[in-house]
Amino acid sequence: MTTVNDKLVGTTYDGRYRIEKRIGQGGMANVYLAEDETLGRRVAIKVLHQRYAEDSQFVERFLREASAAAKLNHPNIVQVYDRGHSADTYYIAMEYVDGMTLKDLVRRRGGLTEQEVLAYGRQALHALRFAHRNGIVHRDVKPHNMMVDTDGRLKIADFGIARAAADADSGLTEAGSIVGTAQYLSPEQAQGHDVAASSDLYSLGVVMFEMATGRVPFDGESPVNVALKHVKDPVPHPRTINRDVTPAIESIILKAMEKDPARRYSTADEMLADLDRAREGSQTQAMTQVLGGIPAGAATTQVSPMVPAMPPASSRRYETPVAPEPAWPDSGWDEPGDGGKNVWRWLLPLLIVLILAAAAAYFLLRSTGEPVPDVVGQTQAAATRVIVAEGFRVGQVDLQPSDSVDKGIVIEQAPNGGDDLEVGGEVDLVVSSGPDTIPIPDVKGKARGVAINELRDAGFKPAVGEAETSETVKPGFVIRQNPTGEAAEGTTVTIILSSGPEAERVPSVIGQPFDEAKALLEGDDYRLIVERKDVPSNQPAGTVVKQTPPANSELEPGDTIVLEVASGENVVPNVVGAGIDDAEDELQKAGFSTERVAEATEDQAKIGVVLSTDPDSGATRELGQTVTITYGEATGDSEPEPVPPVEG
Repeated sequence: MTTVNDKLVGTTYDGRYRIEKRIGQGGMANVYLAEDETLGRRVAIKVLHQRYAEDSQFVERFLREASAAAKLNHPNIVQVYDRGHSADTYYIAMEYVDGMTLKDLVRRRGGLTEQEVLAYGRQALHALRFAHRNGIVHRDVKPHNMMVDTDGRLKIADFGIARAAADADSGLTEAGSIVGTAQYLSPEQAQGHDVAASSDLYSLGVVMFEMATGRVPFDGESPVNVALKHVKDPVPHPRTINRDVTPAIESIILKAMEKDPARRYSTADEMLADLDRAREGSQTQAMTQVLGGIPAGAATTQVSPMVPAMPPASSRRYETPVAPEPAWPDSGWDEPGDGGKNVWRWLLPLLIVLILAAAAAYFLLRSTGEPVPDVVGQTQAAATRVIVAEGFRVGQVDLQPSDSVDKGIVIEQAPNGGDDLEVGGEVDLVVSSGPDTIPIPDVKGKARGVAINELRDAGFKPAVGEAETSETVKPGFVIRQNPTGEAAEGTTVTIILSSGPEAERVPSVIGQPFDEAKALLEGDDYRLIVERKDVPSNQPAGTVVKQTPPANSELEPGDTIVLEVASGENVVPNVVGAGIDDAEDELQKAGFSTERVAEATEDQAKIGVVLSTDPDSGATRELGQTVTITYGEATGDSEPEPVPPVEG
């Protein structure tokens, strides 16, 4: 999502990251796509909102995200590269994942296939298993925090409220406070209790429920209402929403979402094993648990495969289940021997007559109407919602100028609030159109003083904005004004004055040999003082890679400009934990040759993943030097986990 008015877009942030566009926005921070001009790679920059930069709790949480994620080097976890402080706030530089969130994928598709539910569930569990083994509980597992790249690889991000087990008493959150997102909260989180790895598994169960059915299990009018449902309400069976969900997948979801943590999967490994059984078509541990005779009522949520068999799926993927017809008690009409049938033959018509008479009396004696809601003072949209909700219709809507009532607010209604009106009747509204408007003088091209006097004489409040350069309008004269046309008397009209032609600006010399750049900037056109600073870079030695101040800055003769020049060496980037192909590409982009060395392993999480490099990451070496990459290779029959394709 690119925001044209975002002041960071197009700038070089913290002297290193060239901001290309904003790609995300949240309550705490904005996320930008940027080019790391030092290492020559695309990164995601998360910048804390300035209003939180002076709040120690927010800053601590924000920096804790970087610290927590930096400890977790895993293919299914978004890697954090750097953190820092710039422009009076804090930021984190992290791996950029080219793709979409799992939430967006589910929204687009309306639910995923069984193969995808299994594949994405397994990848998420690999990430959570790695975090849990390192003592980190995520605490905000949700599809919004899961990125799916163009190859179908899932990566978990946003460890902003994660906490290490060793920090349980650090005071980073108050006892009894609730952290997380309501639709994905575990019951213990909803009640403000301590959380553990099983809390993350509950949240992942909710995510798998949403992947399988296209919707979350609990929703409501407010986060508190949703949280209470997690604590008290039984979990809906996914197969009653989507008949294509298999009993195996359903049993895994319901076991993960047990209210009692002791009845859930105890570890990510245990849940992974059940997913593998489901993938192989075997009976899952969750199904065995129920068939083994665990007493009903042992927990609020029962993991049960005993959902009534569903008919074959129709062409429509999801259908609302049809409630079974009630079993009416036997009337005894056909019971022989007591004359009951003859009694009912004359009693039934009498009952029908009595019912019709009661209905007629109700309609004759009831009120002739219902009270009309009072909507004066509400916006037109809000008033319409209230009127319709009460069973009436909005009739004629008239606009009326008003100096005292804001535009769009209901001034009058007919009938008045409290008056009776038959259900379905019309309620007419009179809505304020705001103050009467008058023409605004056109002052473009006029001198500052003349423009201000004309606006003031016409009844407006003149204001002068920041001057702009102009090749056609003389300095001190109006370039444009805002607003134009008509406005209410007393409205502020801003004029923009010309500051004259644009001053000479310093050109970009990035990519030029240092000697040529120095000669240009020290020449008669600019007469600047040039300082040289050699830095690591993947560019050829002697090439300018950065200039400070940047291009297009207005400098006076005698000002100093610093040119950062490629030294012929570069820093070995950190590729440990990345896929072997991606690691090789990144090292080659950094200017190094590469050599692969395989190391046998039985750990599925390490197959095809970089285990180490020689030289180590962070070392400075000459361009062209060979970096040896040691990566995991399967032993025996082990094969890497296949990743399903992602549609659309």
